Amino acid sequence: MKKTFLLFTFLFAASNLFGAYQIKIAVYKDHANLMTYISKIADADYRKNILIEEKNHLHYVTSTLYENENESIKALSAYKKVFPDAFMVEVEQKIIVSASTEAPEQGKAVPVPAEEVEQKEVLSVTTEAVAKRPEPIEKEQVNTLDAKRLLENKTVYLCNEDGSKKAKKEVIQLDFKKEYVVYSKLSRNVPPIQIPYAFDQDRVILPMSGIDFKYKIYQESQDFLSAQSFTNDKEGHHFRYYFDEDLAFEFARRQ
Repeated sequence: MKKTFLLFTFLFAASNLFGAYQIKIAVYKDHANLMTYISKIADADYRKNILIEEKNHLHYVTSTLYENENESIKALSAYKKVFPDAFMVEVEQKIIVSASTEAPEQGKAVPVPAEEVEQKEVLSVTTEAVAKRPEPIEKEQVNTLDAKRLLENKTVYLCNEDGSKKAKKEVIQLDFKKEYVVYSKLSRNVPPIQIPYAFDQDRVILPMSGIDFKYKIYQESQDFLSAQSFTNDKEGHHFRYYFDEDLAFEFARRQ
């Protein structure tokens, strides 16, 4: 039952705090290695609830906020199966409640602006930053390459042009099937994984964990394609997609 309050000649505001929970999952340098581990999380819902922010050449991996402690404990258990060092933190959310002629119904949640989130401890990724979702990269109108024409139903070999020394020594085979790209690390004894993908003009899009990882092809050469990754609209590493496996390993050895 709603309770009606008299509104006098002024309005007032009150601040309230309530607890929420977040899972701190991992911090990775190697984006490709991180995506391999994320794909191993069995429950698709928990994969979708993962948020990634790139900062100072590191990828900070967290969950979305959970208001229910039991739900956060379940999520933590799921993430620890793949990321054993994951842990849970308590977050304080501040709500600004303005006076009105009616009070909210008992048990009804009050919307919380993302800007009002405050955390109890210093975290690597702020709640405000985590709450933001990536916006589409502005499409160029001219001189765009056709990623679909270049990659559909083909096998290419990915090499890193920058990043860590270990990453630059790796060669990854990408086999673009009809619905999935088969992702295989040739320099490591790890099983291949299947990732759904889509083409958008000069971009390859890999939708994982609720985020679209975009790889823009910006140059076509005789032996390889030059590409750059974008995560949360931030420029990432540069890659080469070789058409020949031997040329890919030769390039990796030279780095």
